[in-house]
Amino acid sequence: MADYHRSFSSFIMTITAAERAWLTAHLEGDGDVASLWAELGIETPEDYCDDFPDFEWSFEVGKDSSTDLWLGAGDSFDFSHVGWLVQAFLRRFRPRDAFSMQWGDTCSAPRPEGFGGGALFVTATGVADFHTADWVAERHRAHEAMVAQAFDAVDGKPNTGSFGTP
Repeated sequence: MADYHRSFSSFIMTITAAERAWLTAHLEGDGDVASLWAELGIETPEDYCDDFPDFEWSFEVGKDSSTDLWLGAGDSFDFSHVGWLVQAFLRRFRPRDAFSMQWGDTCSAPRPEGFGGGALFVTATGVADFHTADWVAERHRAHEAMVAQAFDAVDGKPNTGSFGTP
């Protein structure tokens, strides 16, 4: 049986005392996560709030003696949780900033579907995610469309159309 693992590591740099208090309240579960999201207008399914936060975190001392928030994967993580927390944080404290992170998917067996990754880009107004599997599928669809246009479906001969003469 293969083991699948997703990992990432990222920071929010230079956390102020007020930001740390807010983050601690929500990450340690002292705050009501569902009402926080509702207050900020972030739509989340109720069941996502049950295991929040589904990622590792800690406050770290930076090289310049500042406090940084480290975010990472433990046994598992839900990138949506990271995105929602960071969006709420940016809305409240840093509306002009952006946050990005990447993750990697691995597998203990050589299974093609077990490898890949993705990325998040978060601002105060939204969360965008990217998955390598989606990108690869998109490239396959584009290739298939090009091949269908380039070759006549009836006899398999090149269709000179807009591709020129073979």
